[in-house]
Amino acid sequence: MKNPVSFLPVEILSAIANQLSRQDHSSCCHVNRQWYAFFRRFLYKTISLKSRRRYDAFVRHMQHNTAVQWVRQVHFLEGVSTLESLRDVCPSIDMLHLELTGQGCIQIPMSLYHLTLDYSDQEDYYDQLLVNAYDATMPSIDRTLSCMPALRSLSLVGIFRALRVEHLSNIHLACPTLTDLALEVEFLCHPSPQQPEKRGLLRTLSIRTRTAIMTSEWACYVLHQYPHLERLNLGAPKPSSYDAVLGSNGILLNNIPGIRNSLIRFIPCLRSALARCGPHDYSASDLVTAVSAAPVDMFEIRLKFYNSQITQLNLYGDAQFPHSLNIDIVLTCLTSLTRLHATSVSLERGTRPVGHHPLQKLHLVKSWVTDSAFDSIIQRCPRLSQLALTDCSVLLLRKRFALRMPHHAMRSIVLKDVSLTDYLGAFDDPVALVQLHILNELPQWLVVKQALDYDSYISIQCRSLGQLIVN
Repeated sequence: MKNPVSFLPVEILSAIANQLSRQDHSSCCHVNRQWYAFFRRFLYKTISLKSRRRYDAFVRHMQHNTAVQWVRQVHFLEGVSTLESLRDVCPSIDMLHLELTGQGCIQIPMSLYHLTLDYSDQEDYYDQLLVNAYDATMPSIDRTLSCMPALRSLSLVGIFRALRVEHLSNIHLACPTLTDLALEVEFLCHPSPQQPEKRGLLRTLSIRTRTAIMTSEWACYVLHQYPHLERLNLGAPKPSSYDAVLGSNGILLNNIPGIRNSLIRFIPCLRSALARCGPHDYSASDLVTAVSAAPVDMFEIRLKFYNSQITQLNLYGDAQFPHSLNIDIVLTCLTSLTRLHATSVSLERGTRPVGHHPLQKLHLVKSWVTDSAFDSIIQRCPRLSQLALTDCSVLLLRKRFALRMPHHAMRSIVLKDVSLTDYLGAFDDPVALVQLHILNELPQWLVVKQALDYDSYISIQCRSLGQLIVN
């Protein structure tokens, strides 16, 4: 019987092979002759040379080897001042990773697509770069990059300790065709207040800092200088699947052309919700104005988009000073929001508009929330199916708290370490009992722990409920 893998198209086999490791490629080469002929090219695609001895042996071996045509990426330590021998034996290389061991200039006489220069693992990193920490010229880097005028992707790790805007200008002068640029530095110097010159070729920019906090001046400078940027990573935000992350430690923006308009409308909305005023008291005409006006000193903001609309909002505030957030303004402005996660906020309500909202999941952690805000959410969000409160305090205008949702089909309700209190602080007790009312069923009392009185309890009324967790 013939191997069914042989019936797959070459494109699908190549896509599968690109996801495998080098050890997997070696194992596939030992299956049969057909697999050896196919996976051999992936075995030689990436070569790692950690010493000068391995480099010389590789050059001698490849002089009479037909596999040299498949070598695309080489990763090795700098042990030579020129790479002419590598260019002669492997002319098809388009990706090069150099771990530099010295401060001198290295000549790269080849046409590359991607170049990585890594200086971060050297023990004398600070000693050699401390003197030139604020040097804006860096002639050795300029000479290295000037040999590759067609370079498209560049990654510099540990080359600059203090990054200045002049460094970016010199990089673009040496490589005018760059579309992807990634830098890892120690800290950032304040950019000059003058208007930067716009450069339209760069599509992806990543500047990661080790200890410094990203300033809003750098964000404004980058967005001004690169108007056609598609992906931006400033500072050191943790890797995430969110489309936009705005915080005091940096910002992350993915698919900027697709999320630009929604983000410009969202920032004034959020500022209005924090200021307890109307949604049009703040305005933003462009992305630079919106990002600079983002309240990153109050919250870390994380957003997910779908069809250029905000569908998920995560707010992470300060646990010691939770800021007030008007839930009605948020729901009015974000008409496509389906998930809301808030940590360390004080959720309040304003003027309740007419109309339904598609919110489905609400999760509050270490927050204060008023019973009127809950009433507004329940009445405006008929699709709400998941509600979770963790370590929260509910401020009551009435003696007992009731979640009246007779038309809601709830999938889960989670109440963990929830306490009830009034505005005068007359009582502040953890929830002891939950009275559950399900449509067409008898009322039920779920005893969480022993209590002498029934003052601190929550009454829940809904059409159906799949899961109830109370701690």
